[in-house]
Order: sequence, then structure tokens, then C-alpha cells
Amino acid sequence: MARKICEMWREMKAITAMVVVQIATAVLNILFKLAVVDGMEPRVLVAYRLFFATLFMIPLSLIFQRFFFWTPYLYILKFSGP
Repeated sequence: MARKICEMWREMKAITAMVVVQIATAVLNILFKLAVVDGMEPRVLVAYRLFFATLFMIPLSLIFQRFFFWTPYLYILKFSGP
């Protein structure tokens, strides 16, 4: 029984992720529309979106790409010595 549930979850992960991304996109579009209708300048709103996206992505890139960033340099150093 547990094996079937794990197998089903493995198959549904991609679909679940796509649905979550679509829902998040819809919510952000609704909030964007409400902010513009309320009087916020669209250029300022876009600047805020880019700023907060950058703040969110920098820590993720530092966490997930830490090993892969240093791998080519370590490979070069390994074979460049005597």
C-alpha cells in the first residue's frame, strides 16, 4: 500500500508543481491588477517585483549552486600542480 502511494506521488510531483505555479501566477496577476487600479504606477510596481525576485533568488542560487560553482576551478587546480 505504501509503495503504491510513493509511486503515485512520484508520478504526480510534476503535475502538482505545475498547478502550484499556475495558482501563484494567477494570484500575482490579480494583485498586480489591484495595485494598478488602486493608483500605483506600473513602472514602480515592476521595479518592486524585480527587486523582490532578486532578493528571493540570490540566497537560492548561493545555496544550490555552491558546489557546482567551484567544481571547474577545483578540477583545474587538481591538474595544474606538479
